[in-house]
Amino acid sequence: MEVTEQQVEELQGLFCPFGILDLKAAIEHGQKVNLTPLDIFDLINEARECVGFKQFEAFENVDPVYCVLEHILQMAKNKIEDVTGYDFQCDFHGDTEFYTYGNFMCSDYDYSAAAKDDLIDKLDNLSTEQLRQLRESLFVCAFLDQVEIDIIEPA
Repeated sequence: MEVTEQQVEELQGLFCPFGILDLKAAIEHGQKVNLTPLDIFDLINEARECVGFKQFEAFENVDPVYCVLEHILQMAKNKIEDVTGYDFQCDFHGDTEFYTYGNFMCSDYDYSAAAKDDLIDKLDNLSTEQLRQLRESLFVCAFLDQVEIDIIEPA
């Protein structure tokens, strides 16, 4: 009896319920911060376990792109707070702060214009040394690039 491509795809789908575009988007975001496919798998697995699923249970309920973007956001937030003392997720008291919106390959950061302007204002007032420290972080660079914020040298 011959094994069909459909059977192989069906079995593979049971092991990996994500579409190829979801996986590609997760890898593309991960590459910006030097995450390997194993690192990405670990992030997905950690997220799955955090919501109470047992080993190999309910992978289909976890968004791989969200996991990567959320990791980048948290690492960038930590670095920016370490360098500046400003936590752009908790210290901002206006409209929607930065957060990760999950929708598989369409996952992205969501935020208000006021939150973005506030972060830009904080970055504009940093010293050259603080800016250098932020530029050295792949996580900060990937996050700021995704939300279309450039780090400008002070005049």
